[in-house]
Amino acid sequence: MTDNLLSLDALQVVDAIARKGSFAAAAASLYRVPSALTYTVQKLEQDLAIQIFVKKGRKAQLTPAGQLLLERGRDILAATEQLVLDVKELHGGWESQLNIGIDTSFGVAAATADLQALMQQRPEIQLDVSEFVLNGAWEALINETIDIAIGVPEKPKDINAVHVFPLIEDDWVFAIAADHPLAAHQQPINQVDIAQYRQVIIKDQANTLRLKALRQLNSSKFIKVENLQAKIAMQLAGLAIGFLPRRAIQHELATGALLIKPLDNEMAALVSKSQLYVAVRHGDRGRALEFLLNSLLNH
Repeated sequence: MTDNLLSLDALQVVDAIARKGSFAAAAASLYRVPSALTYTVQKLEQDLAIQIFVKKGRKAQLTPAGQLLLERGRDILAATEQLVLDVKELHGGWESQLNIGIDTSFGVAAATADLQALMQQRPEIQLDVSEFVLNGAWEALINETIDIAIGVPEKPKDINAVHVFPLIEDDWVFAIAADHPLAAHQQPINQVDIAQYRQVIIKDQANTLRLKALRQLNSSKFIKVENLQAKIAMQLAGLAIGFLPRRAIQHELATGALLIKPLDNEMAALVSKSQLYVAVRHGDRGRALEFLLNSLLNH
């Protein structure tokens, strides 16, 4: 049986002796008498059936077993200290960690100013930031894998118990590489023009929600990628065509690496503008989540 063989107090005593080098110095740092530390160590050695220290004159030196106990014990002490801090933070209304999901079409870079503002407000907060595609962030939000979904497309009809706020309106354009065959096309591009070319689409990450497909062209040939950056790279290389958010390709447009082509009325209807949202679950919101939400909506 190993029940109650270790206590935080015993680990603190071993740690103090190892740091100070002697029982007397450790006792002074802990405001105890040396005999109390001697009893604690002897009791621990008896319970674990190991020798923790060997004395060399007035110095106490760890045995190999004692060294292992100290290394693992310090991990336990650090975790305990962090637990106390986390509980105090939560009691004050501030979460110790936020799990954040950002849709690839919005992009992590677009949220960095808001994340920086949060970290300046609460320097000790831990952030876990993940990138999602289409319904992937919605699924993670309702499964409680993330606390907030940023830059997500329209909410699926079968999702309830969430608060949804308009974030930004994205301007999507039909962009192709400067050396793509369609670059020389003079007339507004229609579905017939693009039918022979490969389209690059981003795969929906959702597993249980109905998969979403946006701005899909009348093409039977596809390249499927994981995120917006990969889609841009494919279109830059001239490997495929498709729609891209204008704000994500400003540099490529300025340098002429990507060109925006005019579309006929039918194709233009596929593009238009799209609304992106930020969403959180119903229920109590901690102060960190509330701060980030307000920052995003006011930024």
